[in-house]
Amino acid sequence: MSSSGKAFSDEALQAYVDNQIDPATREEIEAYLGEHPEKARELEDFRRYNLGLHLLYDPVLSESIPQSMTQTQQPGRRRIWSLARAASILLAVGVGLVSGWVIRGEIPAPRSEILLTTDTLVRDAFSYHVVYTPEVRHPVEVTADQQQHLFNWLSKRLKTPVRAPNLETMGYQLLGGRLLETGNEPAAQFMYENDQGRRATLFTRHRLDSEQETAFRFASQEDINGFYWIDRDLSFVLIADSSRDDLSRLAHYVYEGLNE
Repeated sequence: MSSSGKAFSDEALQAYVDNQIDPATREEIEAYLGEHPEKARELEDFRRYNLGLHLLYDPVLSESIPQSMTQTQQPGRRRIWSLARAASILLAVGVGLVSGWVIRGEIPAPRSEILLTTDTLVRDAFSYHVVYTPEVRHPVEVTADQQQHLFNWLSKRLKTPVRAPNLETMGYQLLGGRLLETGNEPAAQFMYENDQGRRATLFTRHRLDSEQETAFRFASQEDINGFYWIDRDLSFVLIADSSRDDLSRLAHYVYEGLNE
């Protein structure tokens, strides 16, 4: 089906990304995107941003209201808490969409208390992956041409030696890395890119005392796959937009590279 040169408003395209559009218009937009690959890539980036923001901030919607806000002598506080929580989410989403940066200290995180678990590690690793991999200007904080500085800086912040293995044999070049957080603990993300422009991320933080399983474990979010494992003092999550088999081979190569 041809779009017949029809243009679509930003509102219509955003509704398409949010799955809030009627089937007939969806068919027209998909025909339009088939003829405009640059716009299709732009909308795919927006879709990934939306997914990352939902993964990061949806948990706040299920937070319980603090007991101090539910006292009967101050019934208005309940409403104030709900409004404040909603405002914090909107602010976070606005910052994420405009700049592509996930909040990491400039504004307090909306999650009041986060238990540090393997589930938290994997969820946050996927969230940061979908938020940062579409970035063109700021995919990393420190680029690969400052590799030694990057490793020293992240090792100091995580208080343990941290580095990114060389994956050139597997077709991936290191772009650099950044300091992040998971469960209010420091974490590191390294980003790689192959010749096709596809990106992979390696996310790591301190291993928990409760984390004893060292075998590779698989996780998936829509069309993005990941493997996570524990190695000595660190836990790792490797994520890429690739098949499970390809990512498994890459994960084992990463493991070997880290243990050379």
